[in-house]
Amino acid sequence: MTPNEESQEERTMTPTQTQTKTMTEPSSQRAYDVSVVIPCLNEESTIEECVRTSLEAIEEAGVSGEVVVVDNGSADRSIEIAEAAGARVVREQLKGYGRAYLRGFREARGEFIFMGDGDGTYPFGDLPRFLEKGRAGAELVMGSRFRGEIEPGAMSWDHRFGNRMLSGMLNLLFRSGMSDAHCGLRLISREAAGRMNLRSPGMEFASEMIIQAKRQGLRMAEVPIRYAARPDESHSKLKSIPDGLRHVRYMLSYAGAAWFAVPALAAAIAGLILLLGSGGLQILGAILLAGAGLWVEAWYGLRLYARLVHGTETERVAPAWVRAGGAVIAALVAIGVGIGIWVVVAGHPSRIGTGDARGTLVAMVAGILALAGAAWVAGLRQSSGVERSR
Repeated sequence: MTPNEESQEERTMTPTQTQTKTMTEPSSQRAYDVSVVIPCLNEESTIEECVRTSLEAIEEAGVSGEVVVVDNGSADRSIEIAEAAGARVVREQLKGYGRAYLRGFREARGEFIFMGDGDGTYPFGDLPRFLEKGRAGAELVMGSRFRGEIEPGAMSWDHRFGNRMLSGMLNLLFRSGMSDAHCGLRLISREAAGRMNLRSPGMEFASEMIIQAKRQGLRMAEVPIRYAARPDESHSKLKSIPDGLRHVRYMLSYAGAAWFAVPALAAAIAGLILLLGSGGLQILGAILLAGAGLWVEAWYGLRLYARLVHGTETERVAPAWVRAGGAVIAALVAIGVGIGIWVVVAGHPSRIGTGDARGTLVAMVAGILALAGAAWVAGLRQSSGVERSR
């Protein structure tokens, strides 16, 4: 296929097809023992040191290798500096942390892929230690800043807290066993990278790699590392809250059904019982019923998000108990709303006021559920359109 024919083919493909074509398996041509892949966006003050240290580490390990710098739209001298230092530079026009790595994985020609940020914070000289684990059988080797050393000023308290929370959440939901699940210094075998079908365009790529590694049953290991303070000239691209929420959304979209079904069922049962009570208990009951409905909608919306944006199925067929639980939750919410409507229509006095007050409460609950559902659909449609087109 000629370049022109390939370009014409990609223009006629859907966003998901194009993404699959360009972002999945690494190059089939194995030419080196290891490829060091470094994403780069305006890192002229640090990229040279990263490349040189990587090349020295390859020589120290006594293996053949290359350094692939993936430029993601730099407006400074990063490209020419990286090339002068000995790296092979490829360009990824679509912005995004995940997209840069996916392009680098596709371009890499090593048996192992060693990945790390180009901001001067990660010790690329630790490559031999990671390779030792890889050659011993580990398919994914993670660096751990928390089991190693974090230099003063290298990680602010909020980033430290956020990393701890996200790692804890990932371990709770998927039992990854990693102490620093979002450390950016990693080694993965090319064969494992091809099986994982990685797709995430943004920072959630770090979570996706761990989750998919668990789903594929990859052998995993950790190496303690020293995390350095960022040089004054280097600026972080991390947006703490938006990027953190992207991680949370991705993790929840692949979480087991029980994390949604069990709490929703418990809230629905408790809400119905309290709604039959008196005074403030009825208000709490209505809130619990609304919460159960919202939790089920969130569950459905996250599954839909994974299918629309990532083009994958999180659970093709839900277990029978999950489907039964969803039906029970829906029935309980409907019964709760029906009780409130019956009180108003039948003219029975409400223990929290008049029948109209009960009717207002029920209408509020129903309105919340309806608005939440509409918000989910609108948000998912927008996310699928925007993120696929990036």
